[in-house]
Amino acid sequence: MKNIHIRYEDAISTEGHPFSLGFTLEEFSAISTNERWEPDFIQGHVEISHKLARLSGLAVYWNTDSDHFSSKSHDEVVQTFRRLAVKEQSTTETHQFVLKPVNGIGRIEMNKTRNNDRPRVKSQLLFDEIGFVLDEDQYRDLLMMVDLFHFWIRHQQYKKYQPKGVTPKEDPRAWLKFATDAVLSQIHERNRKWSWAYFAERRDDRKRYIELFKKQKRQEHLTPDETGDIQKLEHKLSYEDLRFYRSLARNQLRKEHALVPKKPEEKKAQGWGSYLASWVSTQKQEEDDTVMTDQQRKELYEAIDWDEQKALTEAIDLPRETVKMEVQASLKTGSFTLKRDPHGRNNQILSLLFDTFKARLLQRPDSVFGELSLGGLRLYDGTTEGTLYPQIIRVKNSPSTAEAEGNRIKELGDEGEELEDVQNETDPNNPFFRASFEQNPLDESADSAVTVKMRSMEIIYNPKFVEEIYRFFKPPERHMESIGALMESASATVEGLRQQTRAGLEFALEEHKTVNAKLDLQAPLIIIPESCTETNTNCLILDAGHVAMTSDLVKRADIGEIQAKQNHKYSEEDWKQLESLMYDKFRLTLESTQVCLLRNNEKKRKLIAQGSYWSFDRRDCCAVASGFRPEAFAYCRSNQY
Repeated sequence: MKNIHIRYEDAISTEGHPFSLGFTLEEFSAISTNERWEPDFIQGHVEISHKLARLSGLAVYWNTDSDHFSSKSHDEVVQTFRRLAVKEQSTTETHQFVLKPVNGIGRIEMNKTRNNDRPRVKSQLLFDEIGFVLDEDQYRDLLMMVDLFHFWIRHQQYKKYQPKGVTPKEDPRAWLKFATDAVLSQIHERNRKWSWAYFAERRDDRKRYIELFKKQKRQEHLTPDETGDIQKLEHKLSYEDLRFYRSLARNQLRKEHALVPKKPEEKKAQGWGSYLASWVSTQKQEEDDTVMTDQQRKELYEAIDWDEQKALTEAIDLPRETVKMEVQASLKTGSFTLKRDPHGRNNQILSLLFDTFKARLLQRPDSVFGELSLGGLRLYDGTTEGTLYPQIIRVKNSPSTAEAEGNRIKELGDEGEELEDVQNETDPNNPFFRASFEQNPLDESADSAVTVKMRSMEIIYNPKFVEEIYRFFKPPERHMESIGALMESASATVEGLRQQTRAGLEFALEEHKTVNAKLDLQAPLIIIPESCTETNTNCLILDAGHVAMTSDLVKRADIGEIQAKQNHKYSEEDWKQLESLMYDKFRLTLESTQVCLLRNNEKKRKLIAQGSYWSFDRRDCCAVASGFRPEAFAYCRSNQY
């Protein structure tokens, strides 16, 4: 696929501010390659086949106060579309991108051998950059467009009650009746859906539609009455109901077809005439007949080079550590930006950058392993002029010794840690954040394993920045009804997910699935300056220290001891031991919690002027508090709190 450009133009949502919304794709292709990922035509049998997919110029733009093409001729529109299509090397000046141009490649390796050292399927997804941008004009037009669509939906819903040819001033009684009927229609419809008559109506519609749909698929002749009935039902029923009823009908057809005994195959004469006759008869078969003959199944397996007996044997004999499928994804840089005044100063009020995002998924015969990591994270403040802290979130290098861990506040401003290059903040061997999850882990320590590790980061609290972000997203009062409708729809979706999650958690609780959790978190360092623009101020620093949590798993010997007593009478101690085994236990520790109030002094002013504004000593603090006393911490550890 090449050179795809889809554009939506709107001049009525926002009066006086026409905008255009577009989607572009320069190229998406997939080809066969050799082992060096060079395009090649593969002939004969190869042990490992390689496929290369390429994506370039995928972008979404939202141009505000833009020119429209509706008044131009067809040839001019085609030329303009081609000129405005996003290319791989195009700049961001042509469009106001919501999604910046995305370029990437995908590599797929398919192992056709019986060697278990390599995954059956291995894929790699490599992307350079994914960036999202939103400015205040785009957000304004988005709210206006949502408001307009919401108006038209409500207008269509109550249009049948609206008086025709009269205004509210000419016939106020008719418009009052219109408002009353619109409200009562909702109440009546809600009550009707909980009546027995409605349930019986849905039952009859379902049975009738399945009956007629099965006749259609059997290519049986429908009477005019039956044709009218199925058309009325397809107009009356919702899309979800139609999909559900059709799936029920197809399942019934498959069962009916499976119960019919197969006729013995007759030997057919060879020749062009018999071939054409068989081809014509094949075209008349049912479209969704999924029952395959033995000959068709054999031809399909030969075409895709698949051995059914071999697959069944491998499914039984494969070692647990064998990787059936591996998926890797890598993203060099990602960003999210908020802008003001896009056609003037084009000021960035928020810029969130992250880099070296990696994800990996492994599928084994009876387990699944997934992990993701994030190399670096930075947040820049563009709301405060003359701020001393333009970067309000940055990743801090982890301390290497226990002594350094206890003095994190003291070492905050080492000059070597003031890294201006964003790539220098990323350590490939020690990412900022790493998390992994494994279902049915290989070591069989638990039913699932979760590991999370995070390095420390510094967060500078700027109240003006928080207020500006809130003001950016706060919609005007006139859009609150549309936003409320969206929020209700979103909350209904979230509620459905929550119910599913709750049901899953209750099922997991009944089955008592154990989790082997290992959390190693360097809590963020929160800096609260009295002023972000003046150097002659105090500064409060909160250091939550180091947070660790590990699972206190039940020993298998204890479980075996209880299971061995199933046929015996339990003693009081056995009952207590059984109750204790029904709970998962975790050990949570918190270390090196500190609070420091930095005084206003000459040393701090010099360090701020030099750019090393986090370097200070405990003697510069007018108050220092520690969160844990050593003896209290030892007591917590000994009692497993």
